[in-house]
Amino acid sequence: MRSFFILIYAFCFGIVLGSNIEVPFPSSWRSVHNGDWIISFFDDNVIYGNRFWEYQKDTLFNVITISHDKIDLPIKMKALGQNRYEIKVGENNYICQQITGNTLPDYPTKDLRAKLKDNHFQIGDSVTIIGWLKDMPAKLMEKDKQFSVQYRNVLTENNETFAADMDSLGRFQLKFPLVNTAQFFIDWGRCNLVLPLESGENYFLLVDFKDNKRLIMGHDARLQNEILATESAYNVFSFDIQYIISDTLSETSFNAYMRTIDQRGDSILRNNIKRRPNLSQRWFYYTKWRWKMHCAFNIGQSRFNNRPFSLPQCAESCAKRYWDQLPKPYSVYSDQSTFIVDYINGAFNSTRNESDFVHDMVTACDIQLTPEETLGHALYLEQNRANMQQIRLLNVTEAQKLRMQWREDHKEVCSFYVELKKKYGVDSLLQRNKSFYLFHRYAHFLDSICYNQELKDICMTRLFLEDLIRTKTSLPQRTIDQLKKYIHNPSLLERVFLRSDMYKPKDADLRTENSLVIPLDSLMNVNEGVGLLKKIVEPFRGKLVLIDFWGTWCGPCRAYLAKSQQEYQALKDYDIVYLYLANRTPDQAWKNAIREYNVQGPNVVHYNLPEVQQSAIEHYLNVTGFPSFRLIDKQGNLYKDKVNPRNLPEFISILQNIQ
Repeated sequence: MRSFFILIYAFCFGIVLGSNIEVPFPSSWRSVHNGDWIISFFDDNVIYGNRFWEYQKDTLFNVITISHDKIDLPIKMKALGQNRYEIKVGENNYICQQITGNTLPDYPTKDLRAKLKDNHFQIGDSVTIIGWLKDMPAKLMEKDKQFSVQYRNVLTENNETFAADMDSLGRFQLKFPLVNTAQFFIDWGRCNLVLPLESGENYFLLVDFKDNKRLIMGHDARLQNEILATESAYNVFSFDIQYIISDTLSETSFNAYMRTIDQRGDSILRNNIKRRPNLSQRWFYYTKWRWKMHCAFNIGQSRFNNRPFSLPQCAESCAKRYWDQLPKPYSVYSDQSTFIVDYINGAFNSTRNESDFVHDMVTACDIQLTPEETLGHALYLEQNRANMQQIRLLNVTEAQKLRMQWREDHKEVCSFYVELKKKYGVDSLLQRNKSFYLFHRYAHFLDSICYNQELKDICMTRLFLEDLIRTKTSLPQRTIDQLKKYIHNPSLLERVFLRSDMYKPKDADLRTENSLVIPLDSLMNVNEGVGLLKKIVEPFRGKLVLIDFWGTWCGPCRAYLAKSQQEYQALKDYDIVYLYLANRTPDQAWKNAIREYNVQGPNVVHYNLPEVQQSAIEHYLNVTGFPSFRLIDKQGNLYKDKVNPRNLPEFISILQNIQ
């Protein structure tokens, strides 16, 4: 609803302020001195200081008064000539020009800062985005009434999404945690913006669908506005890089191909600078490394086309150049995060030797080999090295044949190796200290490949967090005692400790009014799949039962469990019992996952069956992958086809047909 002032004084496309000054309305204004977006006037509100302000009804003839959260500010405007206005908002004076384009024009001065903000992974940092998707078509609003952002967390390699509801006009406010400055995919599928957001910053985003205008307001939003106003070099390269790489391609040919991509990218950078001479150093740094890291990402992904998942020789030197020049902070680009994982794991796989674990285990577990044993083990490693190089190039069947043949040809040294393992109980130690051994080995490897402690800290933190998220089990005290040897950054250490504490055994039982964990007494001595299934679903006759086969070790399972409450809400009208059967999941990890993902409700049931019973049900229902789903109708019969509630429209259609 328009304010009293606007109803009286707005006419045509202008408003009158002060001494008969006609100002275009609606309009947006930027500072002449620093180029920032300062203020915008619209029908029902004003955007200023990263906020929405409402017009006051008791406006004087020559003054606009705006209000936000019980704060009133008067606004005066004065024409200065040459399309410049003095705008006074409260006590702040600005010399402004109207923004007539879709984005901010070139800034008036250079910004020589080169790097993006780095908070060194400080805990507690966040970003706030207030915004307006103005004049959004009804179809787009109906498609999704939430504004969302997503980024790749470099510490977990997971995509994290945050969302906020929009009002009927498309306005929203979203505050979310951020580990460090990162590249975000903003309102993907509608606004389709890709922008870096810096830790601790507040932004106002205006996307005007009618006028195709995109503006960002903030204390330090120049980089984001420059990205919106320029052509991205990201689009210059072929997305086929990872597919042309092979062992038959020469390094010379591949380097020549990459030079053409570099030239095309550099040309786009130069053209942007020619059109906008004052583009900041931060824009140049961010834009250049965005497309270079995408090249690196494609090179890293090529290892999955090459056994044993290591980089083909033609791309090794190029990947090494990218690795040696990784831009900081290491958290910025989603492609860079994946490249770091691919490069390290590719190098790790190419140097692994299945017999090395004896040496690593005795080192990790403080076992001392005698001089004779040390010499014998070194001989075994030397003789086995060439064999392992051949094995890595073969498929599984051929590799197994070659391994058996080698053992037959080297009986004496293999016998020594087996006896050495038995003497020190290496297999038993490995089973009891699997994670500890992995951390030790990985840290030793990172010492040889990471060129600074910061990069090693990130890689080790990721390893610990991945293990915790996968196992849902707190770290043993022995590993905790060693953490400071592996990770030097206090904030990253604290992140690992906090995650580990999440999975410490809890005193409270999961049996609450909001969930049901079934005791296994009633299923004793029932080991046939058909009988187990009948016994489990029998209490829920008259209801639909959705069975979810999952495990804490399964990444897609965890991702789906995290959305359980949204699923329950979307299907609340169908009288469904959600029955979860955990596969190969330790009891404490099982309970921790249920708590962490809030897989609870009055119609939610959990079983953690013994392995024999779980396998029997899975075999009976032909479960071959995870997560898997089966549907039981209200008469207790198994629905004829497999179902997938992750495809919600299709699943709802099935429910409607069997009701």
